[in-house]
Amino acid sequence: MKIKLENTITIDNQIDVITEEYEAEWVKKGDIHYFSYSNNEKEKVVIKYKENELVMSRFSSPTSVMRFRLKNYDNAKIATPMGLQNLVTKTNHLEMDVQHKKIFLHYDLLIEPETDNILASYQLLLNWFD
Repeated sequence: MKIKLENTITIDNQIDVITEEYEAEWVKKGDIHYFSYSNNEKEKVVIKYKENELVMSRFSSPTSVMRFRLKNYDNAKIATPMGLQNLVTKTNHLEMDVQHKKIFLHYDLLIEPETDNILASYQLLLNWFD
């Protein structure tokens, strides 16, 4: 199976589109979907989806974990060259379409909750296929 990530990123009115495709595994346990793959840096990435919640973990050094819950603020611990950054996600849209094998995730990355200081806005489309 393959996984394709299409990420539209808006920073200061500048838009970038990043598309990545990887060999992946998909496992469903109960109502939870797990996707796992190795990224270009050879780090294992696990995406866990259940209704109205998605957690993306990148097993780098240190581990990066981003949590998304529909219409909520959540923690994002992101490994950067400057060390582990503690940021906040605000999820605006989160939807899984199993029939078409897609997940839609729209979120803002913030320095702190309930602020107008948006670092970046993301529109991620994840789809999986044979």
